[in-house]
Amino acid sequence: MIITFLRYSLLMTLACSLLPAQATVNQQTIANPQSQWLSYGRDYQEQRFSPLAQINRDNINQLDLAWSFKFSTARGMEATPLVHNGVIYISTGWSHVHALDARTGEQLWHYDANVAKSHLAKTCCGPVNRGVALWQGDSGAELQVFFGALDGRLIALNATTGTENWSVQTTPTDGNYSITGAPRVVPRVVNGIEKGMVIIGNGGAELGVRGFVSAYDIKSGEQIWRFYTVPGDPNKPQESPALEAAVETWSGDYWYQNGGGGGTAWDSMVYDPELDLIYIGTGNGSPWNRELRSPGGGDNLYLSSIVALQAGSGDYVWHYQVTPQDNWDSTATQQLVLAELEIEGKPRSVIMQAPKNGFFYVLDRISGELLSADAFTHITWASHVDMQTGRPVETKYADYQSFGSTYIWPSPYGAHNWQPMSFSSKTGLMYIPVQNIPGYFSAQDSVVYRVDRWNTGLDLNESRDPKELGCRQSLHGRTGLR
Repeated sequence: MIITFLRYSLLMTLACSLLPAQATVNQQTIANPQSQWLSYGRDYQEQRFSPLAQINRDNINQLDLAWSFKFSTARGMEATPLVHNGVIYISTGWSHVHALDARTGEQLWHYDANVAKSHLAKTCCGPVNRGVALWQGDSGAELQVFFGALDGRLIALNATTGTENWSVQTTPTDGNYSITGAPRVVPRVVNGIEKGMVIIGNGGAELGVRGFVSAYDIKSGEQIWRFYTVPGDPNKPQESPALEAAVETWSGDYWYQNGGGGGTAWDSMVYDPELDLIYIGTGNGSPWNRELRSPGGGDNLYLSSIVALQAGSGDYVWHYQVTPQDNWDSTATQQLVLAELEIEGKPRSVIMQAPKNGFFYVLDRISGELLSADAFTHITWASHVDMQTGRPVETKYADYQSFGSTYIWPSPYGAHNWQPMSFSSKTGLMYIPVQNIPGYFSAQDSVVYRVDRWNTGLDLNESRDPKELGCRQSLHGRTGLR
């Protein structure tokens, strides 16, 4: 099955034999989805590499358009469709969800979350949505569709009818929060009984918010746990020991008095069923300008980090900060991929990421140990990652506050952004959509926090518009070499 988007229509060419009936959507079937696509990254490893082989280079020229479907909105198509039992579940901009018959293109149902158009002011990059989640648990339970609405609601729908089962407001309504990412559903055991919970993050760090990730019960929508990615007011007790440690890496008063410091987990999350760990990628600092955000210095944990949490409780396990002292909107929210690799003759359970900052990271996902970090595109903010300290070595251009306004590679668009990458265990290669774009960084001396406005600490009116160079890059999973 090939899906493409053109002029806001969904164009599909189908081999119907690739759509057999599938069992209940639960931990076992998401871990091994066979010919289905049951979760955002296909399975729990989120490698996004399809095992299907019926369509190949020898017969692809025989494919033709089977049907097309025009959506009700033309604003941003970023969602990964899910496919289960011949039904396509897909979200669009402005928090719409559609269920389509994969064989005919017939719309089975359509849900509109009725998000106020005024909420667009609270978004970074449009009213987009990157997808839904499916979960049933057991054959006697109802199959549900979960998605995050732009205005911060988490919504559960009946997968057969599209009717709303429940809706909860996951974010404060008086700030700059939004949701554009796809939720994930993972199991949890309560009194020996396996149940499910929905994990959702949020966005808004360009404008100024305090990032967090929350888990909700699939049947009731009741909140189970919440993990804040940055500390709150240092004059008050923090929500966890991890935040008590993190508060020591911040300075000044701006971050907690004006928005919250950032660190939003607006896209990537991945679950390891064997370890029962959830890994989240956290976002940029708010404001971007670190001298305004934390004028006394500090790494500002857990900005721009990969953080491992216990799935059942949300408790912190370990972290690795890909961009300490973030100064460039260098999020680590980009896709996280799990794999089993042989490194230096030993099997390693790894987690891999190609975040905005331009380095490709391979970490041991049990301990958080850094195994490799190599550039996959042109970079000027850092020369390399020191493997002894695990920290990037900044160049003179990185500190644009002292060096002066300048171009820096990569730009805030990132060397790699939300566009998914794919890992093939057959070739050992990661296939990455790369952006080779510089950004012009011009620091402001102060920033006044405003709701519904970007609060970056940079003079964005001074931004230049260089030509964009896009490319695809493949890296070896074990070595990071091109």
